[in-house]
This record gives sequence, structure tokens and C-alpha cells, in this order.
Amino acid sequence: TGGYVYSVEDVYWNDERLVFENGAKSGRVASGKKHVENLPYDRQIAVKSIGLDPSKGQDSRHGDYCALVKLARTHDGIIYCEAELSRIDAETIVSNVCHEQQVFGADAVVIESNQFQHLLANQVIAESKRRHINMPVLSMHNRINKEVRIRRLGPHLANRTFRFRANHEGTRILVNQLREFPLSRYDDGPDALEMALRGMIQIHNGRSSQNNSLRGIRA
Repeated sequence: TGGYVYSVEDVYWNDERLVFENGAKSGRVASGKKHVENLPYDRQIAVKSIGLDPSKGQDSRHGDYCALVKLARTHDGIIYCEAELSRIDAETIVSNVCHEQQVFGADAVVIESNQFQHLLANQVIAESKRRHINMPVLSMHNRINKEVRIRRLGPHLANRTFRFRANHEGTRILVNQLREFPLSRYDDGPDALEMALRGMIQIHNGRSSQNNSLRGIRA
């Protein structure tokens, strides 16, 4: 057997399981209650990241998806995940990344810089400037095999750190790819998830180091 994801259904999140007294960010009401339809309130979120696998790298195969994974980590350590997987051209990828960042406001947008993909990162930055969107691109040059990188997700999945959005097509594809790894034909979603997580950890650790440094400063 190839999978290392156990009871993945237990870590879904949906409107029924996440109810806050102050209601959802969208303000919609269902069945007399205000349910969370997307993510927790911004004040509950410590850090957000986006990981992009454009399906154009050296490990890519014909028909691969472009995978964009959004992560939001709350102050209690839970990471909420939503994914968009589709087969689209480079121009549409750039437009979609800009749109998602404008709405989501990630602290880091992680894009692989191997081979030609650094050009895609440059296109994303240029388009975001044209649209006046804050685009904190974090370019990552992956020197480690994709399968090895994806296996880094294992402890986080086993510890149920992630909450995957329910009733969402892109996230469903991501979860299926995780279930079938490493035997799945496609692994774009898990790869983008790993990059988003790596970027999130880098931002989080950077903030922690800065805070620790500030604690040592005396007036």
C-alpha cells in the first residue's frame, strides 16, 4: 500500500463543525445559525500562506494540474486548507494567483523557482504591481526530490494538524491525491501543500526570532 494518510475524513472542516458565536466572516445565516463558510475570523489567524505548483517543472507529467493551496494557521496551531486544482495556461495561472492573493491576503506566496518557473514568479510580481496587489512572493529552489518533500507532510497529517475544506472540488482532489500517494498518477496538490507549509513555517519562525530579539532589547 502506498498511502500514509489515515482517517482523512476526520480532519475535514465544514459549516456544521465550525460555528462561532459572532457568526461567519461572510455574514450569511443558515438554519438560524451563522456558520463558517470559508475560514475563521482574521483575528483567529496567526499566519497565512499560498503554495503554487504550476505543473511546469522537471518532475511534471503530461496532463498535470496547476495546484494552488491556501493555508491559514490559527493561534492554537490548527491549519485550515483549501485548494484549487485545474488545467490552465500560464497567463491564467498568473491572473488566478493575483486574484486569490487579493482576496486571501497571504503572508507568503510560495512559487518554485526551478527551471523556467522563476519567470512565472516574475510575471506574478509584475501583474500584481499592475493591479496594486501586495504580493509577498517567496521563491523556493527545490533541490530535493518531490516525493521526499511530500513525505514531510506525514507527521502533520498523522497528528491531524490540517483541516481540509469539505464540499469543495479542488480540496477533494487534493485529499484524493494525498490518499493515493505515492501511487497516484498526480501529486500536484500535495506538492503545493508542502510548499505552502514550508513557507508558512519560514514566516512563523522568522516572526518568532524577531520577537525573541526584541525581548532582549532594553531601553
